[in-house]
Amino acid sequence: MPCDAQLLGSADETTGEVHLSLVVSGDAQRVWAALTSARELPTWIGRLAGSPLEAGSEFDLWHEEAVKSSHVVEGWGPPTLLELTWDFPDETPSRVTFHLDAQVDANTLVTVEHRGLDDPISYAAGWHRHLTYLASHLNGQDLAWESFWDGFDALADKYRTGTERASSRHPNDR
Repeated sequence: MPCDAQLLGSADETTGEVHLSLVVSGDAQRVWAALTSARELPTWIGRLAGSPLEAGSEFDLWHEEAVKSSHVVEGWGPPTLLELTWDFPDETPSRVTFHLDAQVDANTLVTVEHRGLDDPISYAAGWHRHLTYLASHLNGQDLAWESFWDGFDALADKYRTGTERASSRHPNDR
């Protein structure tokens, strides 16, 4: 799968922050389920191991067979706010927040804010791909994981060179 041409937000190398937004199909309750359900997480981000997602829970996500990240749920406000610690091997621990905002026509604006990153450009490209997988899942068309990295480097380059342009407009403007 080639990279998506349109940037969904911005990456700030100075502050180590990523901000991305995408309108997806489904009301906030439906999107919340996709963000927190052990059954749905593997379709867009990874396989859940450990406690079910709920306030204060600790869990791991297996992104690939040998790649695992560890998390603690620090913000739990169904169906609009999910905040997690993000502890990935060989990286500085960081924090990711998902905001869900109901839109018209049973759509939801999903905003991802990830702070404390050593490499925000790569994370912007990664979250971009994960949001694409989430949107496809919500449309009933799960994407193949074998294609996840296709076009990743080109997408990272777009975030590297397009950060100022992307942050000056709404991420869904065309």
